Amino acid sequence: MTARADRVDTLADGRAVVIDYKTGQAPSKAQMAAGYRPQLPLEAAMVAGGAFAEVGPRAVGLIEVWQLKGGNPPGVIKEIPDAAAVADGAVDGVKRLLGKYADQAQPYLSSPNPRQAGYGDYDHLARVGEWADGGDKS
Repeated sequence: MTARADRVDTLADGRAVVIDYKTGQAPSKAQMAAGYRPQLPLEAAMVAGGAFAEVGPRAVGLIEVWQLKGGNPPGVIKEIPDAAAVADGAVDGVKRLLGKYADQAQPYLSSPNPRQAGYGDYDHLARVGEWADGGDKS
């Protein structure tokens, strides 16, 4: 796995803070913990594992999402304090997913959780709107 972190800072106690800048909607802790927004938790796991040479292996104390909107206030910082637990959950989720897809009988679903609105970046290609209400939108 490869990633490019927006920013990784170091706290006074030596732990890392993984920071992501967002101009749009910032993910919530609940979304990250549920595996719907795994980018930052996986980056945190990669920091802990030493995947970023400039940082080296280091425990992660926080995940922060800096939502930069302009205006007043110009931005909001959301902290995810239990970063290690959220990162471990994301790694476990990837391992489970890879285990499932190692089975040739496993279907590749375009929307694994249809109740999660806006789940997939490719919903428009899967014609989710058409299937959701049973009408023909072509």
